[in-house]
Amino acid sequence: MSLTPYYEDEAVQIFLGDCREILPQLGPVDSCLTSPPYNVQKPYLMDDWQWPEYYDFLRQCFGLVKASVQAWLFPFSLNDKRTGLIRATWSECRIPWKRLRLVLRHPDIDDSKSLIAMPPRVEILCLTHWVEENGPKILYVPHAKFGSKDGLSVGHPASFHEKLVHEFFKIFPSIRSAIDPFMGSGTTLRAAKDLGRKAIGIEIEERYCELAAKRMSQEVLPLGVR
Repeated sequence: MSLTPYYEDEAVQIFLGDCREILPQLGPVDSCLTSPPYNVQKPYLMDDWQWPEYYDFLRQCFGLVKASVQAWLFPFSLNDKRTGLIRATWSECRIPWKRLRLVLRHPDIDDSKSLIAMPPRVEILCLTHWVEENGPKILYVPHAKFGSKDGLSVGHPASFHEKLVHEFFKIFPSIRSAIDPFMGSGTTLRAAKDLGRKAIGIEIEERYCELAAKRMSQEVLPLGVR
């Protein structure tokens, strides 16, 4: 297939298509920061996949990314809609990474409350590299629905907050480029661009490529959501 960007500027490239076809054609970057489809609850193409097929898909995509550091966002746990059993997808997919806890909170929730009491708002940021002497780290990031006073939405069913991207670059300050193979509406790219980094996004649905391209073309944006 011809590798022609859907959108391109001095900092960002966006490609429309299946990341499994596009990734092999791209050169290396410093990092990958992405949130893949979770195989439950959202209207994605793989929502009806069996779990072994889904995990094979994740491992294939992970192996195609040419990045020295990878960070993938997963729920702490999911209910299998077929069996009702709890699944920990970040461990079941058998990709050798470490993890940080990302706590998504409503601003009205007292931070002193137990994290375990709020599992629906807990996700795991899985990393391929982490410096052990830094110790455990918990990232507190507002839930996408509470990204602003007005509940800012960018028209994507699984958005995340730009603060996550900012925190990622704080953890790895030497990173100058990033790729998001499941770009969605482009929060990884938008935040990377605002921070002076290069970024590449891949998205299989054209409506989200169009949405991301509009976000990239804006010069100044408030801290928002994916």
